[in-house]
Amino acid sequence: MLRTPQKSISEGDLQHLSDSNSTPPNNGSRRYKRKHSMEGSGDLNIDIKVNSCDSNSSNYLTTLAYHGVLPAHRLPTRDTKCIDHMMLKSGNLVKSAILTNAPTDHSTIILGLMLKPERLCMQKTKTIVNNLAVIDELKTNLNDILQTKDPNLAAETLINRISVAINNNKSIKIIPNRKRCIQPWITPGILRCIRNRDKLHFKVKNNPLNHILKITYARYRNLCQKLIRALKISYEKNKLDTAKNNPRNLWKCIKHSHFDKMKANVNHKLATIKTSPFESANYINNHFSTIGKNLAEKIGLSFHPSIRLPSLETPSPNSFVLINTDPSELNLIISKLSNDSSPGLDKITTSFIKSAKHILIPVLCHIYNLCFEKGQFPLCFKKAIVTPIHEGGSEDDLNNYRSISVLPVLAKI
Repeated sequence: MLRTPQKSISEGDLQHLSDSNSTPPNNGSRRYKRKHSMEGSGDLNIDIKVNSCDSNSSNYLTTLAYHGVLPAHRLPTRDTKCIDHMMLKSGNLVKSAILTNAPTDHSTIILGLMLKPERLCMQKTKTIVNNLAVIDELKTNLNDILQTKDPNLAAETLINRISVAINNNKSIKIIPNRKRCIQPWITPGILRCIRNRDKLHFKVKNNPLNHILKITYARYRNLCQKLIRALKISYEKNKLDTAKNNPRNLWKCIKHSHFDKMKANVNHKLATIKTSPFESANYINNHFSTIGKNLAEKIGLSFHPSIRLPSLETPSPNSFVLINTDPSELNLIISKLSNDSSPGLDKITTSFIKSAKHILIPVLCHIYNLCFEKGQFPLCFKKAIVTPIHEGGSEDDLNNYRSISVLPVLAKI
């Protein structure tokens, strides 16, 4: 969008802003604030380009920042200097561009403002799995796995049959508008208050001269905001009290409460690093899968399956052995799994494994003991969902990403 500034900063305004002792006048202070909250532009002959050597630049920007006004761009607009300014006092998203093929020696500035903030995406549907029906379907469908002697085949068969049973007994439910919550502390009652507040606001906009309606709306808006803040404080306090004995969960609560506006991941841009998303995925996969090998080569180490450690003259009295597991040990391990762990590529959740552990434990016990006996880790347990997380720097350089792998829950057991 090409937006024409409504007001340009004059020399008098600049002189007034540069006076550190200047204060808004007593009369008309509301007009004063509204006047200086507008965007301004002008050729001020002060170079505000990044790393500029202009002595007036720092004082000028500091004075404007004191009044909440920031530059929309700091790109060169005449030769190598940024002397044509676009100053804004706005919390909206701002995008700017410089056209170098202008008819004059000053480049054209295009300023784009997103006047409407982006709405948070609310969950509109919910997938419901009938665990009882899944368990009934699996009861008579897993016995033949106990006769399998190949751990790869047994594990693959188990995952496929669980996935088929879940797909056969799941349904997608649409969440009605009255129950769609953006934040976990927003209750259905507060949602009704928010809707009533918005209706009153709409009436006030259509009847600006109705002072009684304005007062009613203001009181209701303040009460609604007070309730939302109280619920948020209560929710966060309960979360902290619940996690106070678990440092890991405690830090999760703190980060969620105070860093919920962290920069979103930009890994979707990696899909265009090559000519097609398929080629990009293969290139990224090759990069992350060879990091260990490349590091080993850099430090002068070479690993090969044929290399064996030299035998010791005196045998060690200690040894290492994998003892077969049993149902009681599996039951204990499954009970300790975290319910909020993300499912792997097979989409089998921890909560389902816990609910169906009485029929899964004998089969899992057989598969895990086969792994110990054959010395094999099933291939289907090695498949992971790999997510690159940007750590900083250029978004096109794969070395600026770290990978997070989510393995299947059955592999974690």
